[in-house]
Amino acid sequence: MPIILLFILILNIVSIVLMYYSLGSLEKKEKLLYIVVGTAAMYILTSIVYWFSTRGIEVTEVSERGKELITFLFVPINGIIILPLLARSYNKFKYGSLDKSVFLKRSTVLGVILLIVLIIECIYFKN
Repeated sequence: MPIILLFILILNIVSIVLMYYSLGSLEKKEKLLYIVVGTAAMYILTSIVYWFSTRGIEVTEVSERGKELITFLFVPINGIIILPLLARSYNKFKYGSLDKSVFLKRSTVLGVILLIVLIIECIYFKN
């Protein structure tokens, strides 16, 4: 169990560092806000997917602990896949090197990728 928790901690650190450096030269306050909001959004989405995929399954103390581990494992994974790419595009958009239409297209593509990842996770959680 300690190895799993260490792995989750490392994944979270990697996710935060990737987001921080992908935001480039934005102010630290804005970077922190992006990291907090992005991580919270990933937590909420992962929790919803887990809840949806385990509807109708009896919840025990063991399954509740498993839910926490799975959620805290998949939040940084989802964050590593989506948030740094979105952060890089946002940084370019904010400083004018990326058109609004291109930024919206990139955001839409990342949204679709996130949706595919969440569907795969839902299928995984059901099993």
